[in-house]
Amino acid sequence: MIYKKSIKNKFDAAYYNHIEQFYNIGITALHILNRLNYHRFLKKATENKSICLNSFSHKDIIKKTGKYYLTKLDDISVDIQINDLAKFIKMLMYKSSYKWSFFKAKQLIDAYEKINTLDREQLEILLSLIIFLEKFWKLGKKRYIKQKKWDEAKYTKKLKRQLIYIDLQQSFLEEYLKYLEKYYNE
Repeated sequence: MIYKKSIKNKFDAAYYNHIEQFYNIGITALHILNRLNYHRFLKKATENKSICLNSFSHKDIIKKTGKYYLTKLDDISVDIQINDLAKFIKMLMYKSSYKWSFFKAKQLIDAYEKINTLDREQLEILLSLIIFLEKFWKLGKKRYIKQKKWDEAKYTKKLKRQLIYIDLQQSFLEEYLKYLEKYYNE
């Protein structure tokens, strides 16, 4: 679609120049899911009625009379539980105090594993869910498919936010893969 545009601006050029890089990351994530037969995990989650909150945040927890309650339950779905962990980690990775630090993500994974142990396949699925960078693709969809009426500055700001992290995301991927290698060899 971009190459068919008669007039291209800076956003179009920048987005187009990074499609292949984001595409390759997406293909890596997809290969992991296909190799592990991800649908088998989804089927098991459905059979076990495994619930995911899908947009969990600390703001969704209320403490009242010594008990904890969850709010904002409209996004609940039946899915593999590590999907929530992946979304939580990915959300934090865009924060300035995390900046795609594998060390910090590993701390979150370790804390999670104190309650729910993850096997090798689940750790790989977690990786694929974290590295698939849907914000880039959603931005393109808003621009070129839905033709959302944002000004160029807003599109450019959102794209720049994605691009400043791309090298950090690549380092995160490499460190996670090294971690998995060590996991395999134990």
